[in-house]
Amino acid sequence: MTQACPACGTAIDTTDAEPLARVACPRCGEKMRVERTFDHFVLLDTLGLGGMGTVYKARDTLLDRLVALKLLRKDLVGDKDHTSRLREEARVAASVNHPNVIQVFSSGTDHGQFYVVMELVDHGTLDDLIEKRNRLSEEQVLESGIQVAKGLRAAYRQGLIHRDVKPANILFVDEQTAKISDFGLAGAATQKSETREEIWGTPYYVAPERLNNAPEDFRSDIYSLGATLFHAVAGKAPIEGDTNSAVALLDLKSRPLDLQTVAPDVSAATAGVFQRMIAPDPARRFSSYDELMSEMERAQCALTGLDPVEVAPSRPRWWSLISGALLIALVATAIFFLARKPHENVPARALPAPSGPLVELNGKEKSPAGRVVSPQPAGVATRAENGRKIRDLETASWNATLANYREQIARYNFAGASEAIKDVQLSDASLKQAQKRAERKAQWLIDWKNKLIDDLNGAHFSGALTDGSGAQYTGIAGVTDQSLSLKLPHGIARLTWTELAPQTLLTVSISFIQPSAPDVADRQWRCAAFASEFGQAELGRQLAEAAAKAEPQYREQISQLFPDIPQSR
Repeated sequence: MTQACPACGTAIDTTDAEPLARVACPRCGEKMRVERTFDHFVLLDTLGLGGMGTVYKARDTLLDRLVALKLLRKDLVGDKDHTSRLREEARVAASVNHPNVIQVFSSGTDHGQFYVVMELVDHGTLDDLIEKRNRLSEEQVLESGIQVAKGLRAAYRQGLIHRDVKPANILFVDEQTAKISDFGLAGAATQKSETREEIWGTPYYVAPERLNNAPEDFRSDIYSLGATLFHAVAGKAPIEGDTNSAVALLDLKSRPLDLQTVAPDVSAATAGVFQRMIAPDPARRFSSYDELMSEMERAQCALTGLDPVEVAPSRPRWWSLISGALLIALVATAIFFLARKPHENVPARALPAPSGPLVELNGKEKSPAGRVVSPQPAGVATRAENGRKIRDLETASWNATLANYREQIARYNFAGASEAIKDVQLSDASLKQAQKRAERKAQWLIDWKNKLIDDLNGAHFSGALTDGSGAQYTGIAGVTDQSLSLKLPHGIARLTWTELAPQTLLTVSISFIQPSAPDVADRQWRCAAFASEFGQAELGRQLAEAAAKAEPQYREQISQLFPDIPQSR
């Protein structure tokens, strides 16, 4: 790789220079910055250095967005087998979509270096806060701990163990929201270091079992998180001493400091939770993330005086869709029966005798005792009542239709969703507006699926894929409206669309976007519609903005794309 000196024009070989480093021209001495692009990511600035590599701020020229790009050290990449493990770890990490996990977008290899592209978060790390303030408030540490534990739980459900939880890997979106980063990297780095008989991890926070090569699981991450939170609330790590010896470090970790002795102002409840997290024996730590979060929330509530809320494991998105559809159907049925005329099913009963004397009106008086009575004509009252009943019946019909629409969307049957919406007959203005908005979204999704089918049948797709059962594939050989033919090392497997996660399908679809193609904006818009419908709102907005930047006609439709289809009440 060569770069021209801006002063004299001499071609300078920058192959061995670090990206964005300043090098001197051998001819005129002028210093210049080494520019570097990895595939379609242009490096802009250095964000930080770590044990595994360097993190850069970069621009994704394909989607016109800012991202964080982490370049792994060259010695951590190694042979092709290890690079494949790195790519697989990054792929699994990309499947974790949680508000407390830094989103992994993609990975690749360019200029002989492996890189991972992630969500850009630039409000600092927990390490920065500890360095600045020394000690953080108990409330803030508990809140951050709960959020990070939620992120670790979400990743563990995808089979991921972090292995390097530490203050530098806890990033802040703002003052209230913490995210855990570097999933998919520490594990692969651990495998590489094990071949050199090294212990990968930060000594203060690494779990004791890692030091003697004992089996590890999610409880190792609980230890590291506990040591991190201990440090944040106490202003010092839970061990005293500085050593590079695994034997000496293991001895220190077998007798951790007592938090209430180090920081007497920390409540007994919080100290008890953190002390249990850093128990030397994994069996004495928390048995699940749910249990850990429940105890941290109890400690948090003890500080605020509020009642704790039990932590319930979250259900899959498909269960939520089915449950929502059943609930809507039940509500619609109830509304239908309530809207029926009372006398249709209730037997007539005699009216009770009046409790007071009857008031007789003469021709001049319109109401007794000076009261004003303005009776409505019978026809007006009947029309109003009929209008309400029509509205109730339409609402019930719309809610049932909407439940069917969402069920079809969840099955990727976008044509079926469109037909379901078009079939319902409505007269209410607000419901008709919602109907039109749903029709438009369904059509965008139909266009997205049809284009993806054309792309896959025309060019195919090569890349690692995993279905809902965890089975792995090497690409897509062909596709129909009902199924996909996925490549195996020694054959083809036919899967239905619902066996692939929405994020996987979106990644495949985005891979066909070419920045210089004349249809780039249309493709970005269709991908934005799909992303917004399947819970990836932030990526959807970025795609929609990129489309609107290229084609202003999409600007007017952004507001129609992202508001949820209203559920009438």
